[in-house]
Amino acid sequence: MKGKPNATHGISFDDFVLAYLKGKKPGFADVGAQSKFLETQPNGTGITHLFKYEEQHKLQDFLSQRLNVSFDLKQENVSPQISQTLSPEIEERFRRKCADEFEIYDSIK
Repeated sequence: MKGKPNATHGISFDDFVLAYLKGKKPGFADVGAQSKFLETQPNGTGITHLFKYEEQHKLQDFLSQRLNVSFDLKQENVSPQISQTLSPEIEERFRRKCADEFEIYDSIK
């Protein structure tokens, strides 16, 4: 995606979060919100299990037990490693403006 309007090449994590916090987000930061994605639908359909991305083993264990299968997932299409450390001021602002997102994340066991 390098060179495309939604590309994040050369954008720091601080700059990405600041763009995400804007009312009118630039394309690269218009990624939606997990709180919206996880809302129960009008017909009652909702999320029953939620797993943290960085704890893939819990998801794999759940699926192995539920489906009575074993599998080995390989990582593909992996983004380059970049610093994901936020400056304290931006993190505080992010946590304040997106409290519902952090509440969801912190509730996952």
